[in-house]
Amino acid sequence: MTQQQENEQGPARALFAEATAREFETATERLEWLYGTRIDQRKDPSALEWLNRLIKGGARGLGHIDNAMHVAITDGSLSDGEFAQFLAAYYWGSNYGFNKTVLPGTLKSTGNDWYREYIKNIIREENTPSSHWGIFKRYMQTLGFELGEPPESAQDFVRKNTAGYQAELGHAIGYALAVEVESDFQLSLIALALMKRFPRATAETIFFDIHLDSSGEEEHARMTCGAVEQLLDAGQIHREDVEAGFVQAIVDTRDFMLAMHEEVRDAQPIAQIW
Repeated sequence: MTQQQENEQGPARALFAEATAREFETATERLEWLYGTRIDQRKDPSALEWLNRLIKGGARGLGHIDNAMHVAITDGSLSDGEFAQFLAAYYWGSNYGFNKTVLPGTLKSTGNDWYREYIKNIIREENTPSSHWGIFKRYMQTLGFELGEPPESAQDFVRKNTAGYQAELGHAIGYALAVEVESDFQLSLIALALMKRFPRATAETIFFDIHLDSSGEEEHARMTCGAVEQLLDAGQIHREDVEAGFVQAIVDTRDFMLAMHEEVRDAQPIAQIW
């Protein structure tokens, strides 16, 4: 995907055009290609080689990239009702819960001036040009999907996210870095599936363009790397804690996906308005 293509079409549509021009034999092959495109092939965001290796390889070997939920989203096997249920759980966990519980709770709980400013910056980003959870909610409504109540998968994920962001500083910043890296990949695969299923509504929302743009998660990860480097130089954090936090965030997200997959398969689809 060239920069000119992205500028002309928007990052979500440009990525969709690139993906549909390729042939994949399996969902796993498609997911690996997407992970490579969104993560592996990026310019190294850090001056530290071990941190770049962590970013590009930290999710591998953990069963996350091709977990059952990602495969179901990618291979098109979900019905519209099942996709609606997944999106609702994703909203309550990764959007509303993150913005309304994890971030403000972390800001209140930490006394570290640097970390407080970091969280404030995230909150500002998550509300530019308006609240991202609000944009996603309106997108859901344009599809005719109801949000329902937060399912157990989302509630558990919010609890885990809260613990990750409120952990010891080194662990917490490693956790936050993984969230930025992983969400770049995950939002890309969700956007691709939605562009295929609901092309007009998905092309019209700014939600995915905000996050898939180079100024989105990619830039946030680069900024977080800079913070990691500064904190390491100052002796405030240690490499092993950063690595542990990063891995924990990947595991927590994988488990959230797997829990949603079970809910989607076992429960009745949430109501839809057609």
